Amino acid sequence: MVFRLIARHLRTPDGLFGRLIARLMNVGNRPMNRATLEALGLEAGHRVLEIGFGGASLFDELLRRTPEGAVAGLELSDTMRHRAERQFRLAIEQGRLDLKRGSVEAIPFGDASFDRAFTVNTIYFWSDPERAARELARVLTPGGRLCIAYGRVEDLQRLPPTQYGFRLWERDEVESLLRGAGFEAIESDETVDARRSFILTSATAPDRE
Repeated sequence: MVFRLIARHLRTPDGLFGRLIARLMNVGNRPMNRATLEALGLEAGHRVLEIGFGGASLFDELLRRTPEGAVAGLELSDTMRHRAERQFRLAIEQGRLDLKRGSVEAIPFGDASFDRAFTVNTIYFWSDPERAARELARVLTPGGRLCIAYGRVEDLQRLPPTQYGFRLWERDEVESLLRGAGFEAIESDETVDARRSFILTSATAPDRE
């Protein structure tokens, strides 16, 4: 069934069809990406991690905004990782960009590795949300900022692919998830317009005792 296939590639874009889906996501995610980028409050020396970078549409801007820092990306799809490795070969050789395959439930970076972390339209696919939230808290420095962008339930329910393997989230559920992992200063902003409606939840990583 076509909607099941689309849903699978939205989670893990692989092969030729996955590359097409990634291009479409780059376009469709632009409003969410722009809002998330501004909410991160990036500074020149920040180290920033993107979970599920897909078509890698933000790496150019992330690298530009952190000239004294570094950018990392984590992605389930080998197709997307190899594509980004070719596109950003120079930044990788310069040590400015680090791309790894893996899941948010087992982030392959050390404790307090990043000042900022974010993800856009991936929370629906987290297999163990509580563990994922703890992992995000672990890899952020104390006081580091996390941003999660996701669609509103009432909007996503109208899209046929979301019937297959998606978990849809209300804003209070996302806030509760982060609170349970120790995050603080949790805030959610909702954008509603004709192009794309979404929620952006931001939080601050806790101090470690």
